[in-house]
Amino acid sequence: MVTSILLTNRITSQCDPQNDKNIFLWSVNHPQLLSQGYLFGTIHVPVTEVWKEVSDRVREAFDISDTVLLEIDLHDEATIHELISCKNLAYDETVHSYLPKELFGRIEKIMENLRTNFLTWAQSQNPRDARKIKHAEEIYNNIIGDWWRKRPIWLLFLLYQMCENVFEKTSSPLLDLYIAQKATDEKKTIIPIETAGEQCNPVWTVSDDEIVFAIEHTIHYLEDKFREKKVEGSDAKSSLKELIKHYKCGTLKEDIFEKEGMSIIEYATDTTGRFKADEASTCF
Repeated sequence: MVTSILLTNRITSQCDPQNDKNIFLWSVNHPQLLSQGYLFGTIHVPVTEVWKEVSDRVREAFDISDTVLLEIDLHDEATIHELISCKNLAYDETVHSYLPKELFGRIEKIMENLRTNFLTWAQSQNPRDARKIKHAEEIYNNIIGDWWRKRPIWLLFLLYQMCENVFEKTSSPLLDLYIAQKATDEKKTIIPIETAGEQCNPVWTVSDDEIVFAIEHTIHYLEDKFREKKVEGSDAKSSLKELIKHYKCGTLKEDIFEKEGMSIIEYATDTTGRFKADEASTCF
């Protein structure tokens, strides 16, 4: 948890001062109730990336609220246990049950490359500090974990994370988790909107065959990134960096999601594959 926060609101130099800044805060009223509600839009990025740019009006709305409604309550032990369980296959199953042997080998190689690159990077930060390597191992295990036991959709989501430099700033909680912790610390009532069961099956209309198809093409993308030596590098066109920039500047719009990021359609090599990729892409 972050123990100290700079509360000064500033506009980053990346932003165009001529643009109107959306602070992603809306008020909610009920004609028969006197209480005031607020809707605040967050993104799943480390709090240290965006909190300094969050408007003071958002902080004020949070301060005067006695109840916080969250997507899901990750401070509830039963919820956490159910989420962990549902993301994994049955205890006697592994991804071998649904992945072709050749694809499994490619994923295994990608994961090992990620581990090697990350540990090398961590050691380069302070070669004399053995704790850095140990901490890096812990971070890798927390993020990657037992990937070979993941259900298809959760393996795909994990691979999507790998398309960004997911190991950057791993010591900071995500923005929404920080807000949840802040609400807990301030003794506010927390009400989850979704159940763990609803979180477990986020794209239930997508078949396992379509997910495996997406996994294969995501691996193709990651293999290209390794060949181009971009996995640990700074990619100016990173969709995550673009998302953060537009969120901080208050210019986040729907077309940002259409322009940026990896598309599995680009990695489909034939007409049938491109049609299937297009169909799968509409589900995510």
